[in-house]
Amino acid sequence: MGLAEQVSASITNTISGEIENVTLTETDLSTGIFQVRIPTIATPSGNNDGDLTLASWDTLNVSYTDALTAQGGSSALLDTTRVVNLFGDVRVNDQVQAFDAARLLAISVGLISSNTQTTLVGDVDGGGSIQAFDASKVLQYVVRLINRFPVQTDTTFNPPGDVKNHPFLKPVPQHQIIALGELQPQSDDTYFLPIHLGEREGILSGTLTLGIDPGIEVLDVNPANGYGSFMTAHNATEQSLQLAFAGSQSNLTGSGDVVLLHLRSTGDAPIRLSLDQVALNGQLLTPTVNIEAIEAVAAQTQTLITDLHQNVPNPFNPQTTIRYDLSQAGHVNIVIYSITGQRIRTLVSQHQVRGSYQIQWDGQDAVGRDVSSGVYLMRMNASTFAKTQKMLLLR
Repeated sequence: MGLAEQVSASITNTISGEIENVTLTETDLSTGIFQVRIPTIATPSGNNDGDLTLASWDTLNVSYTDALTAQGGSSALLDTTRVVNLFGDVRVNDQVQAFDAARLLAISVGLISSNTQTTLVGDVDGGGSIQAFDASKVLQYVVRLINRFPVQTDTTFNPPGDVKNHPFLKPVPQHQIIALGELQPQSDDTYFLPIHLGEREGILSGTLTLGIDPGIEVLDVNPANGYGSFMTAHNATEQSLQLAFAGSQSNLTGSGDVVLLHLRSTGDAPIRLSLDQVALNGQLLTPTVNIEAIEAVAAQTQTLITDLHQNVPNPFNPQTTIRYDLSQAGHVNIVIYSITGQRIRTLVSQHQVRGSYQIQWDGQDAVGRDVSSGVYLMRMNASTFAKTQKMLLLR
């Protein structure tokens, strides 16, 4: 029976010059992960005295020899790390407060810039960048829902950055419907436009990028009903809008609005926006990965007639876009069938608000297998409406 290995390493504080020689022990047999615990102190101490002097933003160099054994000779390696006094303390005042979460939201939409130090302290979920989900985690820490951040977990990722099984990430539904809701005219010639989510359970944060037509002024972005304790931030230009929302907890489930846009049109053209990019709970959603609908169009004072449009492109390989309109809210089903009537995949099956939608079909069945070339049928049912269109897949 083998034993866990050990390796000698040298830790150098490049600021104070202190050196400590330590022995790292493998966490278990053949894990390839080595660790050591060493007391740290704030006052200067000597070399190799068993204590390591540390202060915020010190840089540590860890040098060791990696015995490659069967793969070849040994190799001298050097790792560098920075010391963080308090994760989440973006303001650097030795406290983690709601103000830090607000600054993280502002950074996530580009309202204020972030330097290396801010990113190191503010990336509390360990995702590699600052997003709205980091603000959500800071808020959870402030109200004591958590007592440490995901980046501080004991779980070791090998290789580093492999966070696909991160224990702190909230689940996002595999198929998420995201839509721009119905424009709500106001007496002052402005409009409210809700952003609608098909499933709100477990959603604590979001970062969205929207395309907007010239002539649209974004007056404000606010949390929707039920999200009163959430923070929002937005950054609007002539052709795009970046917005973020974050909160510490939510008990809302099912479909519903998450944020409300306050808009004004400076011209006579219809108000049109598109959802270009969406990240929920720090996970980026794309049409080809785990999102069913990522674009919708809202048109000012236009009359909507429930309809299922022909897919584009057609023929297609391997992905095509399906557009449909709803004149009123209701349950919607859109299903793909083979030409013989076999059910291939359900694209939509839920309650949706009035509006125009786009979804993508990637030419796969319900279990992710590529279907063969041929003619397929897409059928939409909504209240008393039913319509079928033919599609041609050419691989």
